[in-house]
Amino acid sequence: MIEEIKEEQRKKNQILFDKKSSLLQDLIQEISKQQRQVIVLWAFSFVEESIQTLLEKYPDETRMLECFECAKLWSMREVKMSESRAKILDCHGLLRKLMMKLIKHLSMR
Repeated sequence: MIEEIKEEQRKKNQILFDKKSSLLQDLIQEISKQQRQVIVLWAFSFVEESIQTLLEKYPDETRMLECFECAKLWSMREVKMSESRAKILDCHGLLRKLMMKLIKHLSMR
């Protein structure tokens, strides 16, 4: 897992995973069996739990919640994807930064 992430970083990619990632193959297979609405509701519940966990550790960081709220609006067709894209990329950048701290910490063990 760490090797895939490091390779994407070496290439200076902003997005560390894609559909071809070995880490996602089992999940992709399960998702393909489900209705879209089920997947969206599942994703939102998972994201909400994750945001709450991260907010406990980073209470002053609002980008995750802003991104989530914008994504919900997009799913209800109240905003266009172009409006959500900036928040998604900003949130992804934050999470990438946090993940790199974790990888650095784990590699020092």
